[in-house]
Amino acid sequence: PVTFASTITKDFTIRTGIVVRFVSEGKGKYGPRNPANLPDDWESMQIIKFKDAHLPPGEGSGEFLKMGVTKKVVYRYFFPLYVNELCLKCHGDPSTSPSGDGKDVAGHSMEGYTLGDLRGGISLTFPVQ
Repeated sequence: PVTFASTITKDFTIRTGIVVRFVSEGKGKYGPRNPANLPDDWESMQIIKFKDAHLPPGEGSGEFLKMGVTKKVVYRYFFPLYVNELCLKCHGDPSTSPSGDGKDVAGHSMEGYTLGDLRGGISLTFPVQ
């Protein structure tokens, strides 16, 4: 699902100027499946905050920041993504692998997430005029 969503968000960013990223630190020895999805420093802080806070699903967090060399003001928003039943088919227990080798249907190693784990999040950066 995230591969398809990433394709759509590239066009969305071009049209609106709003940057949308799907970020994850991965789990254990596994980093994110796509290295481009590694969180930046702000996104990493948000992941830590949501891991520590144990907030109920459906709540995000945002703030105004000055970014980059030009100190341009942006609004950044992070919406945490928690593992649900559908996620477990690819990211769950490797012993449930459909091929019996610990890999999902796309050939990636299953990371061993469990229901309700914080998987990462959707990060949005809005330009402020």
